[in-house]
Amino acid sequence: KFFVPVRVDADAREDLVRLWEVRDLPALMWFSPEGGVLARIHEVPRSGEIVVENMKKALEWMTRVQKLERGVMTEPDNLKRLKSLAEAYYSIQLWNKSADAFDRLIKMGQPEQIEAASEFRVYVDLMRGKFLDGLARAEAFEKQYPESKDIPKVAYWRGLLLYRLGRCPEAVAAWEDVLKRFPEDAQAKLAKEAVQRAQKKMK
Repeated sequence: KFFVPVRVDADAREDLVRLWEVRDLPALMWFSPEGGVLARIHEVPRSGEIVVENMKKALEWMTRVQKLERGVMTEPDNLKRLKSLAEAYYSIQLWNKSADAFDRLIKMGQPEQIEAASEFRVYVDLMRGKFLDGLARAEAFEKQYPESKDIPKVAYWRGLLLYRLGRCPEAVAAWEDVLKRFPEDAQAKLAKEAVQRAQKKMK
């Protein structure tokens, strides 16, 4: 009644693997009608109960997003609701809707909301395939918010954006900069692994 099963060949559709951020296979995922990821299992379900639990989780996400959408429609200037809706879209990977909501926050929000929305928008552009736009946003964020706690994350994403644009040497330089400036940050491990993968590709 509520779900339509679809099987995807991960080898044939690497674009969907990246878009949906599939980390392991097999993966069982639930989507909204718009393509948002509502729930996921990165293993063979051990019981039917696990599947049912995730189906309930998916329906709860849909209900939550629909409620937030109605709230924002009723009070379009309510920044708290708009922020919650933007983050909900982000969480379930509705990237285009997330981009629109964060853009509204950037135009209407308070300084701390603008900073947070600007950081989110870098990753949203990465996932939408808007690599040049994302790169410009990353560079602008690092320039405007040099003391932000999110600088290591944005700098790492900048490397990913450069890599997706085919600018491998620049991507490696960006990741090495993350390793140098933020050796204890969680992004440093990701940057190190990215450098190793990129260097192998350039050989």
